[in-house]
Amino acid sequence: MGDIEFLLRGNGKIIIGNGVKLDSNIRLLSANDATLEINANTNIGKSTVINTGADITIGENVLISGNCYIQSSSHSIKRDNIIKLQTHEHSSISIGNDVWIGANSIVLKGVKMSNGSVLGANSLLNRDTEEYEICAGNPAKKINFRN
Repeated sequence: MGDIEFLLRGNGKIIIGNGVKLDSNIRLLSANDATLEINANTNIGKSTVINTGADITIGENVLISGNCYIQSSSHSIKRDNIIKLQTHEHSSISIGNDVWIGANSIVLKGVKMSNGSVLGANSLLNRDTEEYEICAGNPAKKINFRN
């Protein structure tokens, strides 16, 4: 749609499959040796940010609503050094096929969203989901399963 920012740092790679739709004001960043892979027929909503310090794979037919944040790294927080001088910790994210991530949600490093799972709007996901699980909240908890 427009205003799409692609940033590569180090040996980062971004791979976008056929039929992927990107709304406006999206930022896709891949750093280190990480790969951001967005597979076929996935839609990413307005003002979403995906930061890849470790690999992020997004399956086919995924809906990522607007204002989402998907981040495969976090800042170290050890006491022996000021935070802004510390390094980042990285861990891959895997988002399966037929997944829906609701608006204003956050997916943190190390998470696996299984096929068919749903993350409700305004949620923070810091754990793996089961297939077809519906979860929501901060932190996200299982609510039900798709039927």
